[in-house]
Amino acid sequence: MNEKKYLENNEYNLLEQIIPMNENLKKCSREGYTGCIDWLSCTFDCFDYEPDNSFVKPRFDSVSTHKLKKLLAFFGKYNSDINLLDCENGTYGFKGRIQLQEGISLLIYGPLCSNGVPATSLNISGQGCHYLMKDMKNCIDLIKYLLDNGNKFTRCDLAIDNFTENFGLETISKLIKDEFYVSFSKKGFLEIGTLNKKSKYGYDGLTYNLGDRATSDVLLRIYAKNFEQNCEKEIPNWTRFEIQINDHVRIRQVLLLLVIAYEQNHYFDFFNFVAGFLYEILQFKTPTQDTNKSRWTDNEEYLEFLNHVKKIPLFASPKNQSDFEISLDWFKRSCSLSLIKFYLIYGYDRFFDFIKYIIIRKFDDFKSKDFDFIQNARAFLGVEPLEEREMCIAINRLKNELGSQKFTAFEGDLKVAKGVVLKKEEKEEDEEESMI
Repeated sequence: MNEKKYLENNEYNLLEQIIPMNENLKKCSREGYTGCIDWLSCTFDCFDYEPDNSFVKPRFDSVSTHKLKKLLAFFGKYNSDINLLDCENGTYGFKGRIQLQEGISLLIYGPLCSNGVPATSLNISGQGCHYLMKDMKNCIDLIKYLLDNGNKFTRCDLAIDNFTENFGLETISKLIKDEFYVSFSKKGFLEIGTLNKKSKYGYDGLTYNLGDRATSDVLLRIYAKNFEQNCEKEIPNWTRFEIQINDHVRIRQVLLLLVIAYEQNHYFDFFNFVAGFLYEILQFKTPTQDTNKSRWTDNEEYLEFLNHVKKIPLFASPKNQSDFEISLDWFKRSCSLSLIKFYLIYGYDRFFDFIKYIIIRKFDDFKSKDFDFIQNARAFLGVEPLEEREMCIAINRLKNELGSQKFTAFEGDLKVAKGVVLKKEEKEEDEEESMI
């Protein structure tokens, strides 16, 4: 993969992110300031399982067992059989959990993805990220693998650590209480901790949270990391800024930029990389006479802490992408493997008969919004709209081609298959749909 490929195939204008990022990466590293990736979760819909009618230990099928070797290789387990690795009880609706390294686990046989395959999820904690970042080439190759094969990124944490006395938690606390800041969130910071009047902050474990955990795609935490790690005497100054991104689109952008940064220059300062995102979502300010806070002057001490980086935007949604394009992209990404499977199972004639059967059977479920979608999509493609009468003629043509005998045969197949699926769903846990 290279930068040109990313620019040609990404739906965003990455130059709006690459240009400030490159400016930031030119800045010198500084002692006492570090950055890192502190969490990464990615869900797959391309690894299938053997039928699990007994609901004991989930097993990958032979094709997926072979495909998973490439993923296992990143953790030094290429020669391992994934089905023979120790498996404990899973969480979040997944039946099993396989630990690949300390802080790195594979959750298996989760809720069904949109293509009907049980989800598989790779979770990398802060400890796991620290392990991977010791070998950056291997780490970047893993990220490329996830970008190519992952179905959905569900979480990515970016962190920067300040081990100096400059712009410490005491200064931050005062700016927050005085409300001298603007941010991505409509709500202000939530201050949490254990009340302690003897503490210089008034709390033990003081943490400032920004963003709503239930609704925000981006969250920010600022806290005393040395208190959390119980090492205040050993490390008297350690303030952490932690950005948690829960949106697939934004996470993908961060990872794309990380790969591009590495391929341009195999060494770069993670602090300067992450600081650009932090500056974009939070600006501490120095008051002026202006009633609009966003026009206040940026706090100079904050800018100095950030190493005077440029802001790096994270786009919330694809630019100029219609509902039709979004649906088409989902169809290509989520249904292609299933179409290939059914084609090879049924053969040419029966496969296309099956497609006709599905269209005929589901047409009766069409609602007004579905008809509107068709007209909007045809308008987007520059073709004439279809009247409802013309749609019915098109469906009747398929009915005549398929014939009632074949239609009835497919109905019988569906009833048998549906009974099996319902039995499995009754025992499926579905605690966290966002993992899919």
